[in-house]
Order: sequence, then C-alpha cells, then structure tokens
Amino acid sequence: GNFIWRWMPCCTDGLVLGRLPSDDFCLHGQITHRHNVNDLILADFEPASNGVKLSSIPVDSAFDVCGYKCPDFCSSIPHCGECSLTPGCGWCPGYGCEPTGAKDGCPAGWIDIGSESCCAGCDAIESCGKCVEAQDCGWNWQDHSCVAG
Repeated sequence: GNFIWRWMPCCTDGLVLGRLPSDDFCLHGQITHRHNVNDLILADFEPASNGVKLSSIPVDSAFDVCGYKCPDFCSSIPHCGECSLTPGCGWCPGYGCEPTGAKDGCPAGWIDIGSESCCAGCDAIESCGKCVEAQDCGWNWQDHSCVAG
C-alpha cells in the first residue's frame, strides 16, 4: 500500500510502523516524493542490550525491512565469514550457518564474532582492494580486516 505523511518545517517528526510480524515478512519502502524530509533512519530492536540500533540510509534509497525466524535467517548466509560476523549466528563446520542457540550442539568447533577467522588465507590480506578481489573473502569495515565470506 501507499501512504502520505507530511512533515512541518518547524519540527522534528517521525513515523513508527509496528507492530510488525516477528517472522516471515518483508516490507519494501521507498520515499518517492519528499518535502522537508532530510534523513531516513531505521531503528532495530537489540534484545541483548534491550535497546535500539539506529541505521541512517540515503533518503532517496529503496529499503526492505524483513523478519525471519533465526534458523531461517542464519541458514540463508552461505559463507563462514559473513555468518561469523552476523549477530545471533555462528558457523558450525559441516553444518553451515546456525543460530547461536545451536552452539553447544556443534561437534566441530563453533566460529562466531569472538572466534578465530574461518579462512586463514583471507586473514593474511591487509588491504580492502586485494581482499574483495580474492575468492571467498570480504572486507570487514568494523575492524578493517579481511575475512572469509
């Protein structure tokens, strides 16, 4: 569906869409006409801190807000590096990306944010350019390192 929301130039204003389903949904959004809208900030609840994470995106960008059950979300991540950097997920060799609740049942060495890297070859690369050119490697902007994924 569509809706119209007008912001007054004098005031900071906002919009909250909720309560959204907890899983199995995707909401596509895009601002097609804007007047006095300068920022688009999406908020995501973080249960670990009982707080909210704010993400600023370009106001003219399309965006998707999706909800998945943890097992479905984690299993959609195909590479160890990306999985191990995703909060709530970890890599179990031989099984793939799993929700952190599966950690104790992983027989082959759980890999997550606090673990060693999945791919020693990626670890040795020190520049972003060389990292993204290497097969199965990706650049981690958080700590400026090359990881598998």
